[in-house]
Amino acid sequence: LVSLTIATSLYPILTRVRLDSSDDDGNTMNSAVSLLVRYVLMLLLPLSVIFAMNSFQVINVLFGLSYATYPNAPLAFAILLITYSIWGVTYAHYSVLRSLGESRFFIYIGLSVILFEIVLCWYLTSWLGLLGSAMTRALYVSVLFAASLQKIHGHGVHYSRMLPVSLAKILCAAIISGSILWILRPASSFDFVLLAACVLTLYLVLLLPLREIKSFDFTLFYSVAPKQVHGPVQWIERKYLHS
Repeated sequence: LVSLTIATSLYPILTRVRLDSSDDDGNTMNSAVSLLVRYVLMLLLPLSVIFAMNSFQVINVLFGLSYATYPNAPLAFAILLITYSIWGVTYAHYSVLRSLGESRFFIYIGLSVILFEIVLCWYLTSWLGLLGSAMTRALYVSVLFAASLQKIHGHGVHYSRMLPVSLAKILCAAIISGSILWILRPASSFDFVLLAACVLTLYLVLLLPLREIKSFDFTLFYSVAPKQVHGPVQWIERKYLHS
């Protein structure tokens, strides 16, 4: 649901708002796709990394020790969490492909992946149980990601060269935040929710010294957020951009 919401809501906005003038080749579609994927990763990747690093604790606190100690449950849960970041990017690709009129792609890839997933699920779940089911989902999503990326490239749409740099910074901030939650190891549901909120806030704060927050991010925020919260954010923008 998070992936679908981001992909369907941000893409129309990104195509309307004036794009970052630092784009090297001046291609509007490349800029829009790169920004869309960046926002999906910026929102989903920290959730995936932080909770994947603390998968045992998440299951134990939310569902109980019997679930957390089930064979391969923390590993399977961590795999699914990371997988859904890839799924989010795939949804972003789908939004782009819909705008390019690629209806035939969804028919072919949908039918082929259904068969692919059924066969994988049959064997991997039989061999590895819960872990096999998680691996099936991860492989299935990876195939969809690769196919959609190749199709986008076929239309001459490519990621910005700065996207890997952004991904590295996002990962760095997420790993630092996840490590803090892992060290503190909250015992109760209340403590877990409180600390999880704190480390997610820390993740956002870390993006500032990493210089990952761009001027365009503020422009996009003003286009979607209510005017009542513009004042404090404008103060942060002036301090951050030294203007």
